[in-house]
Amino acid sequence: MAARENKSFWETIPGIMTGIAGVVSAAAALIVALVSVGIIGPRSPTPQPSSVPTNIPTETVSPSPELITITITNHNCDPQDYYVDDVNVILIPAESTREFRTTAGAHKVYTCHPGTLNCGTPANVNWLGSTTASINRGGYCQNGTQTPASITITLTNNNCITQDYYVDGVFVLTIAADSTDEFQTTVGEHELYTCHSETQNCGDSINVNWIGSTTASIKRGDYCQNATEPPAVITITLTNNNCDDQDYYVDDVFALTISAESTSEFQTTPGDHSIYVCHTGTTNCGAPVNVNWTEATTAAINRGDYCP
Repeated sequence: MAARENKSFWETIPGIMTGIAGVVSAAAALIVALVSVGIIGPRSPTPQPSSVPTNIPTETVSPSPELITITITNHNCDPQDYYVDDVNVILIPAESTREFRTTAGAHKVYTCHPGTLNCGTPANVNWLGSTTASINRGGYCQNGTQTPASITITLTNNNCITQDYYVDGVFVLTIAADSTDEFQTTVGEHELYTCHSETQNCGDSINVNWIGSTTASIKRGDYCQNATEPPAVITITLTNNNCDDQDYYVDDVFALTISAESTSEFQTTPGDHSIYVCHTGTTNCGAPVNVNWTEATTAAINRGDYCP
C-alpha cells in the first residue's frame, strides 16, 4: 500500500473556500471604505448659489414739503393750546414764547384754554417763511372785565397796485392803490407784511410796536414808474352837524368816525357811491344815500331831530 501524502490545509477544498471568503470580505471592506470617503461611487452635486433677482423695483420717494419755523408769543394771562388746521401743535405758557415747525402756505389757526373747548375764533394765515406770531391778551386778564386796549391805524397804500395787508399773519384789509383806510388792532408789538391782492407775491415782514393810534404806509414799488396810472382819488371834507359822534360808511365800508360838531377828511375814488351814517359803535344807522363825487368836495351829516 502506497504511503499517504501529507497536504497543507490551504491545499484542501475547505482551506481553499476559507481563503476565497477572506479575500471577498477584505475586498468588500475596502470598497465600503472607498465609497465612504468619496473616492468611488456617485458624488453629491455641488450646491449652487441661489439666484438673486436683478430687477428689484426701487421705491420712489416724494420730496418733503418745505418746513418753516413759527415763533409764537402768548400775551395772554393763561396758558394756551395752539391749533394749526385743527391739530394741537404746542402748549404755550402765559407771557411766554415758543417755536414749532409747520409747512409753508395757508393754514387755519386758533387757540384754546388748555384741556378745554373754550377756544378763540379761527383765523386764516398764509405763512410764506419762518415768521413770528402772537396770541392776544384776553379781555378777562385785566380785572376780569376790561377788554384789551385797541388803537386805530390809518393806513395809506402808496403803491400803484392794490395791496392785501396782514398783521401777525392774519389778513386785515385790502387797500386800493394810492388810497387810505383804517383798521383797529391791539396795542403792542405786531408783525406785518403786504401782498399783491389775492396773490402770494408778498413783501418782507417787518416788526412794529404800536402804542397808540397812528399812521402807517405801504411803500411805492420800483415797478410803479412804468405801470399803468393808478385810479384817481379825491378828498372829501366831511362835517358832522349832529350832536352825537357818527360812524361814516362809503359803499358799506367804514370810512371814519367823526366827532359831534367836527370836520374831518377822507379819500375815495371819483364816481358813484352809497353813503350812510350810524351812531358810533352801534347799528343805529340812517338810510343810505347815493352820491356822485367827481372831484374833491365837501359833505355834511345832518343834525338829528333829537338834538337840543
